Amino acid sequence: LWKDMGRLNVELLNPCLIMSAFIKGIDGERLGELWAVPALAGLLATVWLAVGAIGARLILARDQQHFVTFAATSVAFPNGFAIPFTLMIGLNQQVPWLISDSRGSDFSAAVCMLFSLITLLGIWSIGYVLFGRAAEREKAAESIMEAKEASDLEQLPMEDSSSSSAEKVTDAALGANGSDGDSAHAVQCEQVVIQTNPSLPASGAATIGVPRSDSSLQEKGPSRMAKVRRAVKEILNPVMISMMAAIGLAVSPLRTPFLQSPVYELVKSMGDASVPLVLLQMGANMTHVPAPTKTGGTAKRLSIRSAVSIVFLRMVVCNAVGCGIIWSFLNAGFLSDRHVALIMYMQCASPTAANLMLVSSVT
Repeated sequence: LWKDMGRLNVELLNPCLIMSAFIKGIDGERLGELWAVPALAGLLATVWLAVGAIGARLILARDQQHFVTFAATSVAFPNGFAIPFTLMIGLNQQVPWLISDSRGSDFSAAVCMLFSLITLLGIWSIGYVLFGRAAEREKAAESIMEAKEASDLEQLPMEDSSSSSAEKVTDAALGANGSDGDSAHAVQCEQVVIQTNPSLPASGAATIGVPRSDSSLQEKGPSRMAKVRRAVKEILNPVMISMMAAIGLAVSPLRTPFLQSPVYELVKSMGDASVPLVLLQMGANMTHVPAPTKTGGTAKRLSIRSAVSIVFLRMVVCNAVGCGIIWSFLNAGFLSDRHVALIMYMQCASPTAANLMLVSSVT
């Protein structure tokens, strides 16, 4: 049920929220003024992703290494709108130099929304692909483990007789030709053993000397075009399509007619249901205890130590790294607006985006 609700959120409600909020808060003129915001958002996400991957690889225990992808994405993508914008609403009414800024909360919302858009682009492209690949690797590992256990159970009763038959025929062949005799005769005898003992694995032929063709040694993977189609399909999900549509409408002459039309009210009403549904999913997932699997056992669960380590990487390490990057932008003259700089510092101290939970629920 929760997975179906997650898909409903991804394919309908979340795209409506993105379109209604972004088109109202951003227009073509503001996009030109705030070019440093998407540049910083992209740079910070890239650096934080690297910091999260390296930090998780070094900090997490050996039995928790399968959480490296989760840790890296959790560290790289903060909550770029709800928390910073809420704080800015309060600060705009308390801090003297913000009170005197005529742009007010609308400008704060535009900056937060633009940063959040870049963050969402990263979540639904990089995060979506990484989570999907991790889920595929996990399923493949479970399938291999199940196939191996089934094969072991099938071959167990015949193993002793098969190995003794192989030894007898091989010894007979070597005895007939001498210790330095013709090895070709021995290979022929061993081929008979393989044909008369189906319990021996096919790969055993190479082990005892029967040559195999190169085509049997190489598994054909998907073609390059198939990989490209798969990558495009993963990236062009409903959320990404809604973002591109929102950017196009925000900078086009259709922005004002769209905001004044009943369609906008419908889209906004549907989008308002997205965040409450995400919070309900988060609460439901917190009460769900995953069943042990053949590949992970109890080690598959995220330990308290690993959770604390991920929070430390997000809230302390990435906060310090991000503040250093913003300080460099200020000193280099790329970022001169104090209002924007304050919001960028808040982005560094924001927790992980809730959208990551939505991504993980549908991959």
